[in-house]
Amino acid sequence: MGTLLLFFEAFAVQGSLSQRDLPKPQLSLDQPTGVYLETENVTLTCTVETHCSDKFVSIYKDDQPSNLPPVSTRDSSARFSFPALNQGGLYQCVYWCQSDQSSSPWSESVQVTVADPLTAPVVSLDQKSGVYIVGEKVTITCTVTGDYRYRTFYFYKDNDRLWFGRQFTRENSATYTVTYTNTIVNYKCQYGCSIKGTWLESKFSNMVTPTIAVLNKPHFWVDSDVAAQGGDVTFNCSSPRDNPAIAFYLYRQGEMELVSVKSPAADTHSVTFTVKNINRSEIGNYTCRYEADVNKRNLTSGDSDPVNITVRENSSVAPLVAGIGSAVGLILILALLGFCLWRKGKRGGSREPRDTVPPVDCSSETLTYAVLNLPEKQKTEDGQRQRDIAQVEETTLYAGVKL
Repeated sequence: MGTLLLFFEAFAVQGSLSQRDLPKPQLSLDQPTGVYLETENVTLTCTVETHCSDKFVSIYKDDQPSNLPPVSTRDSSARFSFPALNQGGLYQCVYWCQSDQSSSPWSESVQVTVADPLTAPVVSLDQKSGVYIVGEKVTITCTVTGDYRYRTFYFYKDNDRLWFGRQFTRENSATYTVTYTNTIVNYKCQYGCSIKGTWLESKFSNMVTPTIAVLNKPHFWVDSDVAAQGGDVTFNCSSPRDNPAIAFYLYRQGEMELVSVKSPAADTHSVTFTVKNINRSEIGNYTCRYEADVNKRNLTSGDSDPVNITVRENSSVAPLVAGIGSAVGLILILALLGFCLWRKGKRGGSREPRDTVPPVDCSSETLTYAVLNLPEKQKTEDGQRQRDIAQVEETTLYAGVKL
Protein backbone atom coordinates (compact mmCIF):
# COMPACT_ATOMS: atom_id res chain seq x y z
CA MET A 1 0.00 0.00 0.00
CA GLY A 2 2.88 2.35 0.76
CA THR A 3 4.21 1.73 -2.77
CA LEU A 4 0.79 2.57 -4.20
CA LEU A 5 0.67 5.86 -2.26
CA LEU A 6 4.07 6.82 -3.58
CA PHE A 7 2.84 5.96 -7.06
CA PHE A 8 -0.13 8.30 -6.80
CA GLU A 9 1.99 11.08 -5.32
CA ALA A 10 4.37 10.78 -8.27
CA PHE A 11 1.38 10.95 -10.63
CA ALA A 12 0.00 14.02 -8.95
CA VAL A 13 3.28 15.88 -8.99
CA GLN A 14 4.81 14.78 -12.30
CA GLY A 15 1.85 13.32 -14.25
CA SER A 16 4.08 10.34 -15.19
CA LEU A 17 1.22 7.88 -15.68
CA SER A 18 -0.39 7.78 -19.09
CA GLN A 19 -3.97 8.98 -19.43
CA ARG A 20 -5.98 7.07 -21.97
CA ASP A 21 -9.59 7.88 -22.75
CA LEU A 22 -10.83 6.98 -19.25
CA PRO A 23 -14.00 8.79 -18.22
CA LYS A 24 -13.79 11.49 -15.55
CA PRO A 25 -15.02 10.35 -12.14
CA GLN A 26 -17.67 12.24 -10.18
CA LEU A 27 -17.19 13.26 -6.56
CA SER A 28 -20.18 13.96 -4.30
CA LEU A 29 -20.87 14.75 -0.63
CA ASP A 30 -23.46 13.29 1.70
CA GLN A 31 -24.47 16.89 2.54
CA PRO A 32 -25.46 18.58 -0.75
CA THR A 33 -24.54 21.99 0.65
CA GLY A 34 -21.14 20.80 1.81
CA VAL A 35 -21.60 22.40 5.25
CA TYR A 36 -20.70 20.38 8.32
CA LEU A 37 -20.41 21.01 11.97
CA GLU A 38 -17.15 20.28 13.72
CA THR A 39 -18.72 17.32 15.43
CA GLU A 40 -20.04 15.76 12.22
CA ASN A 41 -18.42 13.34 9.74
CA VAL A 42 -17.86 14.07 6.05
CA THR A 43 -18.60 11.33 3.56
CA LEU A 44 -17.14 11.57 0.01
CA THR A 45 -18.28 9.25 -2.79
CA CYS A 46 -16.21 8.90 -5.98
CA THR A 47 -18.22 7.30 -8.81
CA VAL A 48 -16.51 5.67 -11.81
CA GLU A 49 -18.23 4.77 -15.06
CA THR A 50 -15.70 2.47 -16.76
CA HIS A 51 -15.08 -1.08 -17.91
CA CYS A 52 -12.00 -1.19 -15.68
CA SER A 53 -12.67 -3.83 -13.04
CA ASP A 54 -9.57 -3.49 -10.89
CA LYS A 55 -8.98 0.08 -9.95
CA PHE A 56 -7.61 2.23 -7.17
CA VAL A 57 -9.40 5.43 -6.15
CA SER A 58 -7.63 8.27 -4.36
CA ILE A 59 -8.76 11.61 -2.81
CA TYR A 60 -7.00 14.96 -3.13
CA LYS A 61 -7.46 18.03 -1.00
CA ASP A 62 -6.54 21.49 -2.29
CA ASP A 63 -4.57 19.91 -5.20
CA GLN A 64 -2.53 17.85 -2.77
CA PRO A 65 -2.79 14.17 -1.87
CA SER A 66 -4.92 13.83 1.24
CA ASN A 67 -4.12 11.66 4.20
CA LEU A 68 -6.96 9.33 3.23
CA PRO A 69 -5.66 5.98 1.99
CA PRO A 70 -6.62 4.92 -1.60
CA VAL A 71 -9.40 2.38 -1.98
CA SER A 72 -9.13 -0.68 -4.23
CA THR A 73 -12.49 -1.67 -5.61
CA ARG A 74 -14.21 -3.49 -8.42
CA ASP A 75 -17.43 -1.56 -7.82
CA SER A 76 -18.45 1.56 -9.65
CA SER A 77 -17.89 3.77 -6.60
CA ALA A 78 -15.62 4.21 -3.62
CA ARG A 79 -16.57 5.89 -0.35
CA PHE A 80 -14.39 7.92 2.06
CA SER A 81 -15.46 9.11 5.52
CA PHE A 82 -13.58 11.32 7.99
CA PRO A 83 -14.26 13.83 10.83
CA ALA A 84 -15.07 17.32 9.64
CA LEU A 85 -12.99 19.05 12.31
CA ASN A 86 -10.30 21.17 10.59
CA GLN A 87 -10.97 19.44 7.25
CA GLY A 88 -12.58 22.22 5.27
CA GLY A 89 -11.36 22.73 1.68
CA LEU A 90 -11.62 21.66 -2.00
CA TYR A 91 -11.72 17.91 -2.65
CA GLN A 92 -11.23 15.88 -5.88
CA CYS A 93 -10.91 12.22 -6.75
CA VAL A 94 -8.98 10.22 -9.37
CA TYR A 95 -8.68 6.50 -10.15
CA TRP A 96 -6.00 4.29 -11.70
CA CYS A 97 -6.92 1.31 -13.84
CA GLN A 98 -4.45 -1.46 -13.08
CA SER A 99 -5.20 -3.55 -16.20
CA ASP A 100 -4.60 -0.62 -18.52
CA GLN A 101 -1.85 0.96 -16.44
CA SER A 102 -3.54 4.29 -16.93
CA SER A 103 -5.08 7.01 -14.76
CA SER A 104 -8.27 9.01 -15.12
CA PRO A 105 -8.65 12.78 -15.20
CA TRP A 106 -9.39 14.52 -11.91
CA SER A 107 -13.01 14.92 -10.97
CA GLU A 108 -14.71 18.27 -10.49
CA SER A 109 -13.94 19.69 -7.06
CA VAL A 110 -16.42 19.88 -4.18
CA GLN A 111 -16.24 22.34 -1.31
CA VAL A 112 -16.34 21.16 2.29
CA THR A 113 -17.21 23.91 4.79
CA VAL A 114 -16.82 23.23 8.47
CA ALA A 115 -19.02 25.48 10.60
CA ASP A 116 -18.57 26.18 14.25
CA PRO A 117 -21.18 24.40 16.32
CA LEU A 118 -24.17 26.60 17.05
CA THR A 119 -23.90 27.93 20.55
CA ALA A 120 -26.62 26.64 22.82
CA PRO A 121 -28.98 29.48 23.81
CA VAL A 122 -29.93 30.51 27.33
CA VAL A 123 -33.55 30.83 28.40
CA SER A 124 -34.66 33.12 31.23
CA LEU A 125 -37.80 34.54 32.88
CA ASP A 126 -38.67 38.21 33.35
CA GLN A 127 -39.01 37.54 37.10
CA LYS A 128 -35.65 36.46 38.48
CA SER A 129 -37.37 34.73 41.36
CA GLY A 130 -39.46 32.71 38.91
CA VAL A 131 -42.55 33.34 41.06
CA TYR A 132 -45.87 34.38 39.52
CA ILE A 133 -49.51 34.55 40.55
CA VAL A 134 -52.33 32.96 38.58
CA GLY A 135 -53.36 35.11 35.63
CA GLU A 136 -50.09 37.03 35.50
CA LYS A 137 -48.17 37.32 32.21
CA VAL A 138 -44.88 35.40 31.99
CA THR A 139 -42.23 36.62 29.51
CA ILE A 140 -39.67 34.01 28.43
CA THR A 141 -36.47 35.22 26.71
CA CYS A 142 -34.17 33.08 24.56
CA THR A 143 -30.69 34.60 24.14
CA VAL A 144 -27.69 33.72 21.92
CA THR A 145 -24.22 35.24 22.37
CA GLY A 146 -21.44 35.63 19.78
CA ASP A 147 -23.59 34.90 16.74
CA TYR A 148 -25.21 37.51 14.50
CA ARG A 149 -26.56 35.43 11.64
CA TYR A 150 -30.21 35.41 10.72
CA ARG A 151 -31.89 32.67 12.66
CA THR A 152 -35.23 31.32 13.78
CA PHE A 153 -35.96 30.93 17.48
CA TYR A 154 -38.18 28.12 18.74
CA PHE A 155 -39.81 27.83 22.15
CA TYR A 156 -40.80 24.53 23.73
CA LYS A 157 -43.42 23.75 26.34
CA ASP A 158 -42.87 20.39 27.99
CA ASN A 159 -40.79 19.27 24.95
CA ASP A 160 -43.51 20.31 22.48
CA ARG A 161 -42.43 22.94 19.96
CA LEU A 162 -44.66 26.02 19.99
CA TRP A 163 -44.88 26.73 16.30
CA PHE A 164 -46.86 29.91 16.75
CA GLY A 165 -44.05 31.20 18.97
CA ARG A 166 -41.23 30.93 16.42
CA GLN A 167 -39.47 34.17 15.44
CA PHE A 168 -37.09 34.91 12.56
CA THR A 169 -34.60 37.65 13.42
CA ARG A 170 -30.98 38.74 13.32
CA GLU A 171 -31.15 39.94 16.91
CA ASN A 172 -29.47 37.86 19.54
CA SER A 173 -32.67 37.28 21.52
CA ALA A 174 -36.39 36.62 21.16
CA THR A 175 -39.26 36.62 23.66
CA TYR A 176 -42.40 34.61 24.15
CA THR A 177 -45.24 35.76 26.45
CA VAL A 178 -47.93 33.59 27.98
CA THR A 179 -50.62 34.14 30.62
CA TYR A 180 -49.86 31.68 33.37
CA THR A 181 -52.43 29.37 34.90
CA ASN A 182 -52.29 27.19 37.96
CA THR A 183 -50.31 24.50 36.12
CA ILE A 184 -46.64 23.54 36.42
CA VAL A 185 -45.02 23.85 32.97
CA ASN A 186 -41.39 23.59 31.78
CA TYR A 187 -40.03 25.89 29.08
CA LYS A 188 -36.87 25.76 26.94
CA CYS A 189 -35.73 27.15 23.59
CA GLN A 190 -33.60 26.45 20.51
CA TYR A 191 -32.63 28.24 17.32
CA GLY A 192 -31.71 27.26 13.78
CA CYS A 193 -29.94 29.00 10.91
CA SER A 194 -28.95 28.35 7.31
CA ILE A 195 -25.23 28.13 6.46
CA LYS A 196 -24.55 27.96 2.73
CA GLY A 197 -27.93 26.40 2.15
CA THR A 198 -27.72 23.95 5.05
CA TRP A 199 -30.24 24.29 7.85
CA LEU A 200 -28.54 23.80 11.22
CA GLU A 201 -30.15 23.74 14.63
CA SER A 202 -28.54 24.41 17.97
CA LYS A 203 -28.71 22.31 21.06
CA PHE A 204 -31.53 22.93 23.52
CA SER A 205 -31.18 25.62 26.11
CA ASN A 206 -31.51 25.14 29.82
CA MET A 207 -35.02 24.60 31.20
CA VAL A 208 -37.03 27.00 33.36
CA THR A 209 -40.14 26.29 35.42
CA PRO A 210 -42.27 29.22 36.66
CA THR A 211 -43.53 28.86 40.23
CA ILE A 212 -47.14 29.66 41.02
CA ALA A 213 -47.81 31.53 44.28
CA VAL A 214 -51.33 31.46 45.67
CA LEU A 215 -52.07 34.30 48.12
CA ASN A 216 -55.40 33.75 49.83
CA LYS A 217 -57.32 36.85 50.78
CA PRO A 218 -56.82 38.14 54.34
CA HIS A 219 -59.26 37.82 57.23
CA PHE A 220 -60.70 41.26 58.08
CA TRP A 221 -63.06 42.21 60.86
CA VAL A 222 -64.07 45.05 63.21
CA ASP A 223 -65.42 44.98 66.76
CA SER A 224 -68.46 47.09 65.85
CA ASP A 225 -69.57 48.40 62.48
CA VAL A 226 -71.48 51.29 64.09
CA ALA A 227 -69.26 54.00 65.58
CA ALA A 228 -70.15 57.02 67.68
CA GLN A 229 -69.48 60.43 66.17
CA GLY A 230 -65.95 61.47 67.20
CA GLY A 231 -65.14 58.01 68.52
CA ASP A 232 -62.46 55.47 67.48
CA VAL A 233 -62.84 52.42 65.22
CA THR A 234 -60.38 49.50 65.38
CA PHE A 235 -59.95 47.19 62.38
CA ASN A 236 -58.21 43.79 62.49
CA CYS A 237 -56.45 42.22 59.48
CA SER A 238 -54.58 38.89 59.41
CA SER A 239 -52.79 36.88 56.69
CA PRO A 240 -52.65 33.08 56.26
CA ARG A 241 -49.88 31.42 58.22
CA ASP A 242 -48.37 29.76 55.14
CA ASN A 243 -47.70 33.21 53.61
CA PRO A 244 -46.75 35.53 56.49
CA ALA A 245 -47.22 39.17 55.59
CA ILE A 246 -44.52 41.82 55.64
CA ALA A 247 -47.01 44.70 55.36
CA PHE A 248 -50.75 45.32 55.64
CA TYR A 249 -52.78 47.98 53.81
CA LEU A 250 -56.11 49.50 54.87
CA TYR A 251 -58.32 50.95 52.12
CA ARG A 252 -61.62 52.82 52.11
CA GLN A 253 -64.01 52.44 49.17
CA GLY A 254 -61.80 49.87 47.38
CA GLU A 255 -58.59 51.42 46.03
CA MET A 256 -59.93 54.97 46.07
CA GLU A 257 -58.30 55.88 49.38
CA LEU A 258 -55.34 54.31 51.15
CA VAL A 259 -56.00 54.92 54.81
CA SER A 260 -52.95 53.35 56.46
CA VAL A 261 -49.99 50.99 56.02
CA LYS A 262 -48.65 48.92 58.87
CA SER A 263 -46.05 46.17 59.35
CA PRO A 264 -46.75 43.29 61.73
CA ALA A 265 -44.67 42.63 64.79
CA ALA A 266 -42.06 39.88 64.62
CA ASP A 267 -43.45 36.34 64.43
CA THR A 268 -47.02 37.60 64.00
CA HIS A 269 -49.34 37.59 61.04
CA SER A 270 -51.89 40.26 61.94
CA VAL A 271 -52.20 43.98 62.72
CA THR A 272 -54.81 46.41 64.01
CA PHE A 273 -55.70 49.73 62.42
CA THR A 274 -57.30 52.47 64.56
CA VAL A 275 -59.22 55.33 62.94
CA LYS A 276 -59.55 58.09 65.55
CA ASN A 277 -62.20 60.81 65.80
CA ILE A 278 -64.28 59.26 63.04
CA ASN A 279 -66.93 61.41 61.41
CA ARG A 280 -69.60 61.04 58.78
CA SER A 281 -67.17 61.77 55.94
CA GLU A 282 -65.33 58.55 56.80
CA ILE A 283 -68.22 56.12 56.58
CA GLY A 284 -68.29 53.46 53.86
CA ASN A 285 -66.72 50.11 52.96
CA TYR A 286 -63.26 49.29 54.30
CA THR A 287 -60.99 46.48 53.02
CA CYS A 288 -57.46 45.29 53.70
CA ARG A 289 -54.64 43.60 51.77
CA TYR A 290 -51.30 42.16 52.70
CA GLU A 291 -47.91 41.91 51.02
CA ALA A 292 -45.82 38.74 51.31
CA ASP A 293 -42.26 37.75 50.35
CA VAL A 294 -42.40 34.61 48.18
CA ASN A 295 -38.97 33.41 47.03
CA LYS A 296 -37.59 36.97 47.25
CA ARG A 297 -40.46 38.48 45.29
CA ASN A 298 -42.98 40.76 47.01
CA LEU A 299 -46.53 39.88 46.01
CA THR A 300 -49.78 41.56 47.05
CA SER A 301 -52.92 39.62 47.89
CA GLY A 302 -56.42 40.41 46.74
CA ASP A 303 -58.90 42.46 48.77
CA SER A 304 -60.50 41.10 51.89
CA ASP A 305 -64.26 40.97 52.27
CA PRO A 306 -65.48 44.55 52.85
CA VAL A 307 -66.62 45.90 56.23
CA ASN A 308 -69.19 48.72 56.18
CA ILE A 309 -68.84 51.41 58.83
CA THR A 310 -71.67 53.79 59.83
CA VAL A 311 -71.52 56.72 62.28
CA ARG A 312 -74.26 57.68 64.79
CA GLU A 313 -74.58 60.82 66.91
CA ASN A 314 -73.04 60.67 70.36
CA SER A 315 -75.78 60.05 73.04
CA SER A 316 -74.24 62.65 75.41
CA VAL A 317 -74.63 65.38 72.82
CA ALA A 318 -78.41 65.10 72.24
CA PRO A 319 -79.50 66.05 75.85
CA LEU A 320 -77.11 68.98 75.81
CA VAL A 321 -78.55 70.24 72.55
CA ALA A 322 -82.10 69.74 73.89
CA GLY A 323 -81.24 71.57 77.13
CA ILE A 324 -79.76 74.49 75.28
CA GLY A 325 -82.87 74.67 73.08
CA SER A 326 -85.18 74.63 76.11
CA ALA A 327 -83.21 77.35 77.85
CA VAL A 328 -83.29 79.58 74.82
CA GLY A 329 -87.06 79.06 74.52
CA LEU A 330 -87.61 79.89 78.19
CA ILE A 331 -85.56 83.06 77.88
CA LEU A 332 -87.62 84.17 74.90
CA ILE A 333 -90.90 83.50 76.78
CA LEU A 334 -89.73 85.45 79.85
CA ALA A 335 -88.56 88.32 77.68
CA LEU A 336 -91.94 88.45 75.96
CA LEU A 337 -93.78 88.30 79.29
CA GLY A 338 -91.61 91.07 80.71
CA PHE A 339 -92.26 93.24 77.70
CA CYS A 340 -96.01 92.76 78.07
CA LEU A 341 -95.90 93.65 81.77
CA TRP A 342 -93.82 96.72 81.00
CA ARG A 343 -96.33 97.90 78.42
CA LYS A 344 -99.22 97.35 80.82
CA GLY A 345 -97.50 99.14 83.64
CA LYS A 346 -96.70 102.08 81.43
CA ARG A 347 -100.34 102.35 80.31
CA GLY A 348 -101.68 102.08 83.88
CA GLY A 349 -99.34 104.73 85.21
CA SER A 350 -100.64 107.39 82.84
CA ARG A 351 -103.99 107.81 84.71
CA GLU A 352 -104.51 108.49 88.38
CA PRO A 353 -106.36 105.75 90.29
CA ARG A 354 -109.64 106.77 91.86
CA ASP A 355 -108.98 105.02 95.15
CA THR A 356 -105.58 104.34 96.61
CA VAL A 357 -104.44 102.47 99.61
CA PRO A 358 -103.20 104.85 102.32
CA PRO A 359 -99.60 104.38 103.17
CA VAL A 360 -99.15 102.04 106.06
CA ASP A 361 -95.99 101.17 107.87
CA CYS A 362 -95.62 97.49 107.15
CA SER A 363 -92.30 97.01 108.77
CA SER A 364 -93.68 95.66 111.99
CA GLU A 365 -97.24 94.67 111.23
CA THR A 366 -98.81 91.95 109.25
CA LEU A 367 -101.25 93.19 106.65
CA THR A 368 -103.91 91.34 104.76
CA TYR A 369 -105.33 92.79 101.59
CA ALA A 370 -108.84 92.19 100.36
CA VAL A 371 -110.26 93.01 96.97
CA LEU A 372 -113.85 94.13 96.83
CA ASN A 373 -115.78 94.25 93.57
CA LEU A 374 -119.11 96.01 93.27
CA PRO A 375 -121.95 93.88 91.91
CA GLU A 376 -122.78 94.29 88.27
CA LYS A 377 -125.94 96.07 87.35
CA GLN A 378 -128.23 94.18 85.03
CA LYS A 379 -129.12 96.12 81.90
CA THR A 380 -131.15 95.11 78.97
CA GLU A 381 -129.23 96.92 76.41
CA ASP A 382 -125.83 95.64 75.37
CA GLY A 383 -124.27 99.05 75.09
CA GLN A 384 -125.25 99.97 78.61
CA ARG A 385 -123.97 96.62 79.93
CA GLN A 386 -120.53 97.25 78.43
CA ARG A 387 -120.33 100.65 80.10
CA ASP A 388 -121.32 99.19 83.46
CA ILE A 389 -118.71 96.47 83.19
CA ALA A 390 -116.07 99.07 82.52
CA GLN A 391 -117.33 101.04 85.51
CA VAL A 392 -117.08 97.95 87.72
CA GLU A 393 -113.47 97.51 86.69
CA GLU A 394 -112.73 101.12 87.57
CA THR A 395 -114.50 101.02 91.01
CA THR A 396 -112.37 98.24 92.51
CA LEU A 397 -111.64 99.16 96.19
CA TYR A 398 -108.59 98.15 98.17
CA ALA A 399 -108.61 98.08 101.99
CA GLY A 400 -105.96 97.45 104.46
CA VAL A 401 -107.11 95.23 107.35
CA LYS A 402 -105.13 95.00 110.48
CA LEU A 403 -105.43 91.66 112.27
